Amino acid sequence: MYIPADTDTYTEQPFYKKFALMVQRPTGEIVMVVDFRLTDWLNFNDMLEKLAPIQAEQLVPYTMLVDYENIFIFDFRLSNWQEPILKLSTLEMLPEEATLIREGNVFGWSFVKFIRFWLDYLAHPNYGKTVPGVKELESVGLMTQILGAKIRDLVQEG
Repeated sequence: MYIPADTDTYTEQPFYKKFALMVQRPTGEIVMVVDFRLTDWLNFNDMLEKLAPIQAEQLVPYTMLVDYENIFIFDFRLSNWQEPILKLSTLEMLPEEATLIREGNVFGWSFVKFIRFWLDYLAHPNYGKTVPGVKELESVGLMTQILGAKIRDLVQEG
C-alpha cells in the first residue's frame, strides 16, 4: 500500500535555503557570508533569514549574494547596507567556467563549488593562481579581510 508523505512533517528544505558559505578568519571571526540566488523567485529576505542567527552572536560585516550573472557585495556596517558596495560579473570572475555557465550547463552544487574555489584562491594567493577580482575587492577593503581565511559551508557549521 502506498502512503503519501505527510507534507506537514516534511522538513526537507529547498536547495536555496540550505546552501551558503562563510569566510572565516583564522581567529574564528566570520567576515562574510556568501549566499546563492539560483532561482528567479528567491528574494533578498532569504539571505537575511540565513544570516540572522550568526548576526545574533557576532556582527558579520560583509555579505555576498551570487547568481549566474552577478556577484553583489554588501557591507552591513553602512547605514545604506541594502545597496551593494560592489557588483562583479560572475562570468568575469569565473572565466574558466564562463562558457559552461553561459550555456546553462552548470547547476547548483557545481556552481557553488566554483565560487568556493574562487574565494579560496583569493584567500590564499600563495597557490600561485592568478585570480580575477583582487583589485575590485581591494577597492572596497575586503581583500585584507579575506586573506588567510577559510571558506566553509555555513549549514555544516550550524
